[in-house]
Amino acid sequence: TCIMHDLLEVLKPQLNPETSEAVYKFERASLGPALAMMKRGCRIDLERRRVLIAEFTEEYNQLVGLSKALAGSVMDGSEDFNPASPDQVSHILYTCLSIPPIYSHKAKSRKTSTGEDALDYIINNYPVAAPFCRCILAIREIGKKLDVLNAGLDEDDRIRCSYNVAGTVTYRWSSSKNIHDGGGNLQNINKAMR
Repeated sequence: TCIMHDLLEVLKPQLNPETSEAVYKFERASLGPALAMMKRGCRIDLERRRVLIAEFTEEYNQLVGLSKALAGSVMDGSEDFNPASPDQVSHILYTCLSIPPIYSHKAKSRKTSTGEDALDYIINNYPVAAPFCRCILAIREIGKKLDVLNAGLDEDDRIRCSYNVAGTVTYRWSSSKNIHDGGGNLQNINKAMR
């Protein structure tokens, strides 16, 4: 408690009283609706969910096959290629295709990046790798959708997640798995999946 009080004394002068208080009041007022939404959950149309899972799984499998074919055009052993492996994607891009490495600097380590920004950069600057990078990005996007659709439902066929009313710097809410490891990031549900 003493440490928190000391921190408050240091940070308080840095806060803009007008905006800080307004943000605090808004976030505090949002807690009640967020808790009600977490408790109620979202009802899921089980048939629509089943159809979407089947469609996305088929599309996912086709894209994985395509990624293996594209990988096979530049390396041996493409049948073992795993598009979800950053190391293998990195090997294709930076070793097989000789693209100058793009590095990420997370956790104070320097590692070749296969993140979305790096793949977008490669798409825009190295046309030879564009089909492969687009395929990897599509696989990741469909994987997110499948993760949400395959999230555990409660006994009443509802999905419940945790909402964080102060979760982003843009003051939007964020969502994640609930404390019982159910639900997921409902913000990955796009209009076509509703």
